[in-house]
Amino acid sequence: MDKTTPLNYVLDFYNEAVNQLKSTNNINEQESSIKVGLMILYFWASVYNSHETKDKIKAEGKNLLNNDVEFFEQADLDFVNFKKENHPIINNLAQLTMDDYNKLIDFFQKGMR
Repeated sequence: MDKTTPLNYVLDFYNEAVNQLKSTNNINEQESSIKVGLMILYFWASVYNSHETKDKIKAEGKNLLNNDVEFFEQADLDFVNFKKENHPIINNLAQLTMDDYNKLIDFFQKGMR
């Protein structure tokens, strides 16, 4: 796996998380991709404490998820735990530029896996 840049690390994390979610929860790739993509964008907004961006992601999640409230409550808990653990995903998200963030959005929207 290519983890040479923060963006590459995040994309690799995304692919691994989609595959893991798919296999452990027995859900299809589209649902897994949506959940993991939203989670990563939400984590990014959390790293920067951007309430406006988090609200936009929550609004998008409301349209895409069956139980968006529970999903984002769990995402908040996961973010806090990852931050306490000093998980590499949090550190790499903190290094992303706005251009990288926009590339993530494009990547998730196009479903390029």
